Amino acid sequence: MTANRAVVANFVRVQKTATANSVGVGNAGLFTITISNNSGIASGAKTMTDTLPAGMIPTGATLFSGPGMVSLAGSTVTWTGTLNAGQSAVVRIPYTMLAAGPQVNTAVVGTGSASYTVTGIGTDISVAKTSSATGWSPIPTPTVNEYYTLWVTNNTDIVAQNVVLEDLLPSGVTVTGAMTTGGYGATGGGSPTSSGSTISWSVGNLEAYAEVTLNYTLSFSAPGTYTNTVNVSTSTPENDLLNNTATRTVTRFAVGTTNISVSKTAAAVDSGVTGRADILFPNQAFRYVLSVSNYTESVAENVELSDVIPAGVIIDSVTVSTGTYNLTGQTLTAS
Repeated sequence: MTANRAVVANFVRVQKTATANSVGVGNAGLFTITISNNSGIASGAKTMTDTLPAGMIPTGATLFSGPGMVSLAGSTVTWTGTLNAGQSAVVRIPYTMLAAGPQVNTAVVGTGSASYTVTGIGTDISVAKTSSATGWSPIPTPTVNEYYTLWVTNNTDIVAQNVVLEDLLPSGVTVTGAMTTGGYGATGGGSPTSSGSTISWSVGNLEAYAEVTLNYTLSFSAPGTYTNTVNVSTSTPENDLLNNTATRTVTRFAVGTTNISVSKTAAAVDSGVTGRADILFPNQAFRYVLSVSNYTESVAENVELSDVIPAGVIIDSVTVSTGTYNLTGQTLTAS
């Protein structure tokens, strides 16, 4: 904030204040300008001009008190008058904030001036995207569709006007079935549409802290890795544009192929009670659990597992849920 300041010009002082140091885009504010004659004689004819910056637009101008006349032409407010000794005139300028960022406004009387900076606070919309296979397989093939959910959120108390969402689909991906919407706080929007490789949705105005969702299902023509990106925009100036885009990448496996994974956990064992195993006392028992999984609909044949146990760990016993195992020294193999 730039503090209001006053400068004497031929014994005439101009001062400027504002009702707020920050105003949301689209919201109203008010400047008050005081022109004072601090001398012992009449000032003679004086003129005060105040041109609001491009990020503001005056919605009026009034002579609140004192002598003179006030006029408004475009973004410039003008006061003309004569001040007797010790007399003041007060001019009020209501305005609407149009842009985000600092807006410097200066009133001038002769060679004197007074400035005030009000910061325009914009809105901030963001978009997020998630997906999951609609079939039972977490690692899907092209025969399993993908269910997507998009979230569009207004993270501020400033209304985001004319919000538009656009989701660009990669080649080989098509929308399957109906698209549905949900959430709260959107007004004046329409229904989502799909044309070619583009999903479009005119959300309308997104109220303060509102959130809406878009749900749809995609089908895939072939195996491969697919990346698609969604963008949101608003006609209201924003404070942050970095969160207006979200990208999601999925991999589709060919029918008949498989994808196996392995995980390992450890836990202390004390009289049958399992606890943490990252901190152990000498000779304290603990248990490793290895899990091998196949999440595809194809059989993974001839699966083998090998685990080299570090020196200093004594292997007391091994159990397997299926198949066989072999323990040679510190090396465990299972098939």
